[in-house]
Amino acid sequence: IIPQFHAAHKWLIVGLRRIGKSFSVERRLVRRAIIEGKPFLYVGRWAEDVQGQNVAGAFRHLIDNPSHNNVVKQIYEDMGEEYPEGVYFEVRQKSLYLCVDGADGKQQRLKRICYITAIVLAPRFKRSTYPNCTEVFFDEFVTAGAYTPRELDLFMMIVNTLAVDGIEPNIYMCGNPDNEIEFCPYLRKYGISYDDIEDNTAVKIDDDTVFVKVTRSDGQ
Repeated sequence: IIPQFHAAHKWLIVGLRRIGKSFSVERRLVRRAIIEGKPFLYVGRWAEDVQGQNVAGAFRHLIDNPSHNNVVKQIYEDMGEEYPEGVYFEVRQKSLYLCVDGADGKQQRLKRICYITAIVLAPRFKRSTYPNCTEVFFDEFVTAGAYTPRELDLFMMIVNTLAVDGIEPNIYMCGNPDNEIEFCPYLRKYGISYDDIEDNTAVKIDDDTVFVKVTRSDGQ
C-alpha cells in the first residue's frame, strides 16, 4: 500500500487485533534503524506507556516469538552480517537499543532503534534534538480510556520537533476499532467514519494523509 501513496506522510491504520498491522510497521522501522542507522520515534500516550520494560517488551517479539521468524536475525542475514546471538532490546536514557552482553558480561549497545516519548511529555520532548529521526510510530492511538487534554496539539508539537530542514516526518499510527473508535479525536479531525469505509482498503484523506482499514491479514 505504501508505494501506492508514496507522497503521503501520515498513515492512520485501524484494524482488528492480532492481524499484524503493528508488527508490519515495527518490522519496517526496526529494519531501517538497523540497516541505515536511522532510529524512529516511538510515541505513547501516558508516561507509564513508555516506561523501559513496557517499551522493550513491546518489541521483544521481533526476536523471540514462536508465531513468526526472528525478524532481527533476518535483517542481519539480509545485510550479509553475522547475527549476534543473545541480542535483546533494552531502554537506556529514553532510547530503545539493540544490545548484547559481551564475554566480560558488560552490555554492548549495537544499534539505537528508537527514541521514546509520550504525548504528555511533549513540552519536554521539544527541548532536545533527534538526529536522523524522520519517522514516528504511535501504537494504540485509538483508546477506550481517556485522551490527554489538547492531545492533537501535543502530538503535533512532537512531530514538528522532528520536522527540520524541510523534511516532514513519516507518521504511522495503529489502532483497534473496538476501542470506542467514534470518539477518537484523530479520526474526527479528518471526518473519518470507520464503519463507512470498506474492509481492507486504503483511502486518501488529503494529499498528506491515508486511512487504512484492515480486517484480515495477507501474510505480508
